[in-house]
Amino acid sequence: QFLYFIAMSSPSPRRREKKKDIGLLTGALSPDLIATGGDESVNVCIRVRPFNRRELEIHQQKNPDEWIRSVIEMPEGVMGTVRLLDRDAQTGEYKDLETFKFTKTFWSIPEEQQPSKYLPITQEDVYDTIGRVVLTNALMGFNACVFAYGQTGSGKTHTMMGNTMIENGEFTGDPGIIPRLCRELFRATNDKKEEMEKEDPRLKVDFDVKLSALEIYNEQVRELFSKSSG
Repeated sequence: QFLYFIAMSSPSPRRREKKKDIGLLTGALSPDLIATGGDESVNVCIRVRPFNRRELEIHQQKNPDEWIRSVIEMPEGVMGTVRLLDRDAQTGEYKDLETFKFTKTFWSIPEEQQPSKYLPITQEDVYDTIGRVVLTNALMGFNACVFAYGQTGSGKTHTMMGNTMIENGEFTGDPGIIPRLCRELFRATNDKKEEMEKEDPRLKVDFDVKLSALEIYNEQVRELFSKSSG
């Protein structure tokens, strides 16, 4: 029911000597969501998805008079603490089994499924916490990567791609990290181009953006945009 994010940034060879001047993954994009500061080059986050239809139907058959409950708890909201619970077969009570610490924790179960004192995290919140800072680091010359890991049905595709279409140049639906990051990337390069050419009208500025799509399946890596990959 959960997936992990690993967000990594490291200096490229040309920017390595400036590592001390730039705080990596500093965040602070939304004061009530992201803690300020920090110079970690690897951040690990976790997101709990809503219950799917099958899980809700099974619960309704077994315990129609009770709220469905996740075995994952995030008692501090986004601040990184995750509790793994175990239900006692005799009493039905939930007890702490283990506690883990992450960089950030995203609770996305809606109120109608399981009430919580924290509002569910949205796609936009996840992008602001992970995608936006990765893009910022990339534009500063750092190598950056977001790696989503989880079992089938844990929400990787929804979180990374979302459910979205483009109409008149704008997203509709609920885009994930990748569409939002691409949109912001081209906006940033266009703004930088206009800024540089305005400062010096003699300049003609162009940015090259390259895209590749890799599939990792059965320990084999395929470039999906390559004709030779089949």
